[in-house]
Amino acid sequence: MNKKFFLYSTLSVFSTLFVGVPRTHAQDHLVYFSVPILEANTRCTKPIQIMGRVWEDTNFNHLQDPDESGFPSLTLQLWDDQKLLDIQRTDGYGQYRFTLSDFTKFKPLKIILNEVADFKGPLANVRLTEIEATSPDLNSDAAPPPDNEQGFPEMRIFLSGCPKEVIRLDAGFRPFVSQVQVKHTVQVFKPDGTETQDMQPGYTIWTNLALENQGPDAAKDIRIKIPIPIQQEFIKAIPLKGHYDPVQSIWQIPLLQMKELTQIIVQTRIK
Repeated sequence: MNKKFFLYSTLSVFSTLFVGVPRTHAQDHLVYFSVPILEANTRCTKPIQIMGRVWEDTNFNHLQDPDESGFPSLTLQLWDDQKLLDIQRTDGYGQYRFTLSDFTKFKPLKIILNEVADFKGPLANVRLTEIEATSPDLNSDAAPPPDNEQGFPEMRIFLSGCPKEVIRLDAGFRPFVSQVQVKHTVQVFKPDGTETQDMQPGYTIWTNLALENQGPDAAKDIRIKIPIPIQQEFIKAIPLKGHYDPVQSIWQIPLLQMKELTQIIVQTRIK
């Protein structure tokens, strides 16, 4: 199934670890499906149908499964070069359809999904799913741009005449996933600086939390609760990244890239 898809999307999605309410922020979102329909000087007498579905790849297999839902009420725009031809919205199943009643020469068409409100709402916590080349009929036609190229990625289809069947373009999105591993160590010191296993009044406790994001996505807005027991008094916290709020006992990290490491040391004293 030959198709073409353009994508440009910069998503900022917040992940939450242990505590905190996830929230999202999105800007500059563009998703392009692009199909050059006809060769030069060709005229179609029958309407051209372009349809597809925007769906959520909840099991991360890159394919549309029967139990996976579509994204309703998304705004899609059909463009011919710099001219806006039509605007449609996905239905309750995430499906859309464009109809061209007349097309007389070769021009690239673009179906653009660029409504910022959509990326703050239904598409806030998802990202483009990968392509599964072995199952084209159930596959997403979305492809991220290559690392070595500028601009939007594309997949093209060239037809020598008017298409006899519906041209189908689907876009799959999957949830963001970031597996943050936490390692926790505690050391207790006497007033003279000697390390001990005892827990006595006046002794100092050093709590060390080390984090590693094992991916595959970056983790954003990580919030970790580090409660201070009532038998201890807070002295100080030393985060290598982010900020520690001693009032709420929460360590906040705005962003942790895949394979990135960070840690925090919290010092308390036994009352």
